[in-house]
Amino acid sequence: MSWLQHESLNQSKNNKLIALFDEVLSRHLDQGQWAWVRAQIDQYRTRFSISFATAPLKIGKKIVELTDNEQNIFQFIHQGFHINGWSMSRIFRVRLLLQLNATDQQVYIRQIEQLFRVAEMNELVALYSALPLLAYPETWRMRCAEGIRSNISDVLRAIICNNPYPADQLEEGPWNQLVLKAFFVALPVEQIIGLQERMNARLADTLSDYRDERRSAGREVHPLIDQLLVTFHKEKENKQHNP
Repeated sequence: MSWLQHESLNQSKNNKLIALFDEVLSRHLDQGQWAWVRAQIDQYRTRFSISFATAPLKIGKKIVELTDNEQNIFQFIHQGFHINGWSMSRIFRVRLLLQLNATDQQVYIRQIEQLFRVAEMNELVALYSALPLLAYPETWRMRCAEGIRSNISDVLRAIICNNPYPADQLEEGPWNQLVLKAFFVALPVEQIIGLQERMNARLADTLSDYRDERRSAGREVHPLIDQLLVTFHKEKENKQHNP
């Protein structure tokens, strides 16, 4: 596939996501709020930063529950990505990010990086939620790894839970750190996309030590750890017997 064909496919996918985001927003917002959203999108070149920052004041933080059809469409367009349980302002912010022109890589990256630098907590949540949809995905690996080191629960959830970006893009070290962090801070590890598929020897050893330490101390061990380790070692044995 040529670069031009690849870019054409990305643009087509982006347009489909934009249309779906708009459908969700229009269905959940009142007429005045939707009019504000449309105005911000139309004027995004001059109002992007203001729109991004003021979204909660204009459209609120109502939590959205998608219809089964909407969720299936999101999954079809981008496997593993969904917005169920997001706030309206989070949805709008990610939708607004999709509007940015990514043709000039340096300008695009500079815009996103500036948002990360000045973001407050809920803005960070939106930015990390958008990682799987941003152009030049390899560019955001360090940002993702930085977010994993955060102690802000909502930020960690945005990165760790139901986000396909880490499994798709992170190298082994940051990926292992993400999984361990999820267990350490008691996040819903079953919502980590690609958890079993990206199990590796180092992660298996660390999880095994973590499990043994907790059991020795009489503390509860998450049942998924044993499941992950058993499956990993079975797959390893199968590969050895069937190279």
